[in-house]
Amino acid sequence: MKTAVAAAICAAALLSSCRAREGDAPGDGIRWMDSIPAALKEAARRRGPVMAVLYSDRSSWCRRLDAETFADPEVRSLARRFVAARVDVDGDRETRSAYAPSALPTVLFMDAEGKVVRRAVGFKPAPGFLAEMRAALDQAR
Repeated sequence: MKTAVAAAICAAALLSSCRAREGDAPGDGIRWMDSIPAALKEAARRRGPVMAVLYSDRSSWCRRLDAETFADPEVRSLARRFVAARVDVDGDRETRSAYAPSALPTVLFMDAEGKVVRRAVGFKPAPGFLAEMRAALDQAR
């Protein structure tokens, strides 16, 4: 019995660590950072914009954004121009308080200094999300 429990714990730990790797996370092919400060640090280094997704695992709209929009090849391709972050606001109350999303998902597009230049609230299919991304790139210059 103890061996079975230990094996189950090890398997769960292995599966949860795999989800964080590129290719297993939502938006296969998008390199996600796990915090906005980490993304801003990288954006300052690269002198590029940030795309920060505020989400909750409990939200069906967030899961749909992951499954549909971030799975789109054009979205994944354009996402390479951003430093991308995904932050679960259920577990990160500081981020939730700082950015006060009115609904989830909320995607914050920021310049390299951290100024929010565009905010996309709610689920958007790939064509609408691509328009948001392009507008954000223009505004972050």
